[in-house]
Amino acid sequence: MMASNSPFTAWDDKPTTSPTALMATSKFKNTTVVRIGSLRRLNRPLNPVQLEWLQALGLQSDIFTVLRGVRSCIMTFLEPYKPSLIAALDV
Repeated sequence: MMASNSPFTAWDDKPTTSPTALMATSKFKNTTVVRIGSLRRLNRPLNPVQLEWLQALGLQSDIFTVLRGVRSCIMTFLEPYKPSLIAALDV
């Protein structure tokens, strides 16, 4: 489920409107979250292509560093697609 129907960067920096899970995981394979106590940080900032993917997935850019409750995650992910599903789940 993509939040955007606009093309975005896929293999070999070519645009796609039909992404795969493998494409998504390949874009974040070198992303490392460093945890010191309760503080979470990325070892390096997200690049423009990673930010593009997060936006297309309807996710916030701080998804790797800010902990959110289950309800918040469900609402963020499902709300644009299935408002009636959210109401049925009563989360």
